[in-house]
Amino acid sequence: MSSPNNAQAQRRDADSRYAQRRKAAREVLASQIAEFTNHSVELDDISDKAIAEAQRLRVAYPEIRQGMWDWGKVVSSFRRRLRHIELAIWVNQALCGLLIGRISDNRIVATIYYLESRPVDNPLSGSVAKIATRYVELLARQLKCKQTAIDSPLPALIDFYRRLGYSSATTKGRKVVRLVKTLSADTYSDSGG
Repeated sequence: MSSPNNAQAQRRDADSRYAQRRKAAREVLASQIAEFTNHSVELDDISDKAIAEAQRLRVAYPEIRQGMWDWGKVVSSFRRRLRHIELAIWVNQALCGLLIGRISDNRIVATIYYLESRPVDNPLSGSVAKIATRYVELLARQLKCKQTAIDSPLPALIDFYRRLGYSSATTKGRKVVRLVKTLSADTYSDSGG
């Protein structure tokens, strides 16, 4: 049986490995960003600054925000898992989008659980979801996942996500609760790792 100190060291090592994988996926995506925009885009994990900006936007634009979740609580909850996914998307000092998700225990599926884009004056308007889904796909390929998924997609965006390849839907009644994209084996070559 391992000691508490040994278990903590193992957890720190695992956290560090997954942070490096997220960073590697961001670096590959940064090399592809011209497919989405001409803006200079910064990609990073979600910082305290990003959480504060999301909170500011929540207060400033409550009637047009897509989600009413508290990003501080969401990030804290997901960071308890080793295989969490997170991304903050910036242009200059403007927070354009936030994403949080996780990799399944068996590394089969990489799922987006929360995705939000800046509600107004977003220089990446129309591109945040494309950037976010590409990031998740790159990370999933790096980890040899077979699928990516979007949990609880907004009804207005379902056709958009289907055009991005999320063609398999799980429904509850008439509501789509999950969209899935199967990653083909030949697409692992563009994962950068």
